Amino acid sequence: MQPMSAGKVKGIDVSHHNGAINWSQVKSAGVQFVYIKATEGRTYTDPTFLTNVKGVKAAGLKVGAYHFANPANRASDDAANFINALKKIDYDLMPVLDLESAPTGMTAAQLVAWAKDFLSRVEAATGKRAMIYTGVWFANKYAGFNSALADRPLWVSYYKTTLPSSFAGWTKWTAWQYTDSGKIVGISGNVDLNIAESLDDLLADTVAAYDANPAFHRALSLTSPYMRGADVKAVQERLGSKPDGIFGPKTKADVEMWQAHHDMDATGAVDEMTWRALFNHENDYDKNEKYHRSLSYTIPMMRGADVERLQGRLKIPINGFFGPKTRESLIMWQERHDADGNAVEVGKGLRPSGGVDETTWFALFPDDRPEEPTQPQPEPEQPAPQPTPEAPSNPSPEPKPEPEKPQDPKPEPAEPAPAESGEQPEPPKEDKPVKNNPFACIDWKARLRNRWFLMAVGAFILRMLTSHGLLDQAIANEYEQYINEILDLLMFVGIVVDPTSKGISDDQKSEESAQEKAQENAQ
Repeated sequence: MQPMSAGKVKGIDVSHHNGAINWSQVKSAGVQFVYIKATEGRTYTDPTFLTNVKGVKAAGLKVGAYHFANPANRASDDAANFINALKKIDYDLMPVLDLESAPTGMTAAQLVAWAKDFLSRVEAATGKRAMIYTGVWFANKYAGFNSALADRPLWVSYYKTTLPSSFAGWTKWTAWQYTDSGKIVGISGNVDLNIAESLDDLLADTVAAYDANPAFHRALSLTSPYMRGADVKAVQERLGSKPDGIFGPKTKADVEMWQAHHDMDATGAVDEMTWRALFNHENDYDKNEKYHRSLSYTIPMMRGADVERLQGRLKIPINGFFGPKTRESLIMWQERHDADGNAVEVGKGLRPSGGVDETTWFALFPDDRPEEPTQPQPEPEQPAPQPTPEAPSNPSPEPKPEPEKPQDPKPEPAEPAPAESGEQPEPPKEDKPVKNNPFACIDWKARLRNRWFLMAVGAFILRMLTSHGLLDQAIANEYEQYINEILDLLMFVGIVVDPTSKGISDDQKSEESAQEKAQENAQ
């Protein structure tokens, strides 16, 4: 995980235990964000919650709320209590589940199921991503939550100066509570102190902060140190890349590929022209949106007109975001409908994957299914009309036909001479059927000279290493940059080629060579 020095933004979290707070003085101490305890369990609301929110907003600080979990209750009851509190305030930061307590005898699997149920309900009600607050000690006590919660942003509680490289499946923190005995002017007594790399990390994961058409205000490119910010994250989300808000070699490569695919100069930089092409073609909601991608619950959430049409078909609130509520409703629909969209008994329907592949889309919208082309019936040929001969007005003698020249008879193919030994000649061997090899059509030599293929392989290997905690993310970013520089050098000396350049690619050369050989064989 990132070192403590990565935390550039100061924050605190408070509850009624901190008493009356002078928020103007807190702001003067350099604090930029505040998390306030809202609720606990299924009925409790912190008595200073609304007062603290009002004071934080008046001071011009970013504010968020957290719920202290009581897994002895039903997750739905805890979630309802938190949701009701959130409806009463205007907040900036991601809602937080404070997960540091569980009843005796609760297993890791049960705790994970409880947390997921709570989070999905909060996200469905608010339309915002929710973050998990927990301690390393607590996660380790419950088998690292079986790494089943690592897809959520992490607010870690850890009171030592160096975090482990990973725990419970997480390899990066969004916020870090590094002490519970801090001192801040404006607050009497101890207070929890926190850090974050940037406010964008806390804000950009909220759905409300997403803008389908953000304004262009700077050209993005690969620099040293890397560019960071919400605009970088917006580009990454638009490209389908990992939205970490850092413009590194992987983002540059993704921009280059997108530009080449859209007939633009593959510079790898997001200038104003590229920005407009990326964001100014968002379609409004179209109730007849056609199938063009596989929809699923991702982080960040998929969004678009096709999601809105899906939600309308499922008869759930339409917000254009494929979140946990949409996934849950889709699973229920898949269990009860077959591939033709007909209602069936539960368990006899489609595979309840929670994703919209082509089969599910056409089951949901049968009218979108393409019609099978019909073979046209050949029309009977009509006999051509015979022209009526007309007598010429001035008949002239017909010319005598010239005698045809005798044609040389075609030589008959010579029969094969019998073998001198008296043995019968072997019959011609028939070609043996070739087994179907799905990779036979791939020119692997060309692939291994393709810059983007090699870069994709390298990026995949680095992601596997980081996801399993075998490599730190910062080191992986450096390795990715080294790979990019090495490929630049190999391109310069001609060992590696760029298929997006205006020259003829190896694939094209191979194809032309194959066509020439085919023509020679035909002749």
